[in-house]
Amino acid sequence: MKETQEVIYRDTDIVSKVVAQLERQLGAERFDTWFGTETRIELARGEICVVADSDFRMERLRKTFLREIQSAVTATLGPDANVAFRIDPELSAEPSESQGTAGAERSIALVDNSAEPNAAPVAAGPRVSAASTGAPTEANAARGKIRSGSQLTSLSQSFARPEGAAGRKFANLQTLQRGTSNQVAIRAAEIMLRSPGTINPLFVHGPSGTGKTHLLEGIWVEARRRGGRRVIYLSAEQFTTYFLQALRGSGLPNFRQKYRGVDLLIIDDIQFFEGKQATITELLHTIETLQREGRQVVLAADRSPTELSSLGAELLARIQSGLVCALESLDRKTRRAVLEQMAQLRDLQLTEQDLDVIADRTPGDARQLTGLINRLWATSEAHDAALSHEQIVTILDDLYPVSSAVVKLDDIQRVVCDEFGIDATTLKSSQRSRRISYPRMLAMWLARKHTQAALAEIGDFFGRKSHSTVVSAQLKVSNWVNDGEEIDTPQQTRRDVRLIVKRLEQQLHAS
Repeated sequence: MKETQEVIYRDTDIVSKVVAQLERQLGAERFDTWFGTETRIELARGEICVVADSDFRMERLRKTFLREIQSAVTATLGPDANVAFRIDPELSAEPSESQGTAGAERSIALVDNSAEPNAAPVAAGPRVSAASTGAPTEANAARGKIRSGSQLTSLSQSFARPEGAAGRKFANLQTLQRGTSNQVAIRAAEIMLRSPGTINPLFVHGPSGTGKTHLLEGIWVEARRRGGRRVIYLSAEQFTTYFLQALRGSGLPNFRQKYRGVDLLIIDDIQFFEGKQATITELLHTIETLQREGRQVVLAADRSPTELSSLGAELLARIQSGLVCALESLDRKTRRAVLEQMAQLRDLQLTEQDLDVIADRTPGDARQLTGLINRLWATSEAHDAALSHEQIVTILDDLYPVSSAVVKLDDIQRVVCDEFGIDATTLKSSQRSRRISYPRMLAMWLARKHTQAALAEIGDFFGRKSHSTVVSAQLKVSNWVNDGEEIDTPQQTRRDVRLIVKRLEQQLHAS
């Protein structure tokens, strides 16, 4: 055992010397640009092997750096040493999550397939110190990209994935279910990927669970799959952390070179920038530089630009000059499709009736849908049998307890029509008289309050109205309720809208 460990360490030492020599010949910046996480150098069967994630990268390394690689190998092992090249597609796996100074954060995902040997380097985030990995000094100097045969785990994993951070597979656009709640944003992303810079910046917003992160990860994965691009994807919190580190360490030029030298910059959760004026100013200049040079910016937040006024007029104007896409809570049709997709991935047997009941009872939050499917799957595994419909309903009652029947759009339509003495066809018509438009606005307001239906779904149900019409109705009725406004009733009298709402809600919960 001791002899084996000595052999492994000796092999590791050889590879680390080759890597260190190659870095000295190329310089640290060129080395980091070309021999990053998409490559590995290892010792196998007595020869040095350069491993790349793709045929494209392997050929570029062979043509561009064969002489330098051979020189580094000869200096370490002598003139008879051989150099080989091979492909390992697993090196191109999606990025892992990493932990930053403010807690667990999404790691920076970087692709630089198109850089020339003398191109400006684009680093992949802060380096991990030798103390944090426990790796030998020379291995750390070589950035840890070594492996000896099949007996060693690649040390690059220690640098790419800090201790305690779990790896995960990034989502892609193909697995993102399309529906009325997200189809505009998905289409915009596809156009942007096909013609970068034509929709710039692309800004998506929506509450938690609407698919923002899935969409951004899908954009990153697709941009990387197409190759030839330098892409960075990070959170606003990470951008802020690295910017402050650059300020404190006098590394601002390198920071700007990195983030203003990419082809696609994706930043999530930009509401985090609120109150951070210096970072906002830096981001504004970064966006301006990328736009001026025809390169793409994608931003996301949990609120619309009008609700992010503290980001400043200049940044908001820049955001609104591109394309703003809202992601709404998943409508019932999309919820059902998502549930069916998740069940198939888990090999969970659900009938059509099961899917219908679950879609009716669950909110339009994809994360909650994932949690529910996990609960159903775990219960099925525990009983080693498919779940009965009664078991599924019991689990739904546990996760989403209700004191009365679930409120549906049909229920709201019925009680509003009864209250105002009109039929459903009239309620859904395009008539704009107060006798019809006020009940319709009340119905939309009740739908937003008491159902999980998305804006587009509500608008479609009440006469194919646009989602902006639903938003307008919601705001107007909310103002009526807050101000105690009175509206006309079928009895030709005016009544406080709060009393009307209370009566309608009582009928909904009694039904």
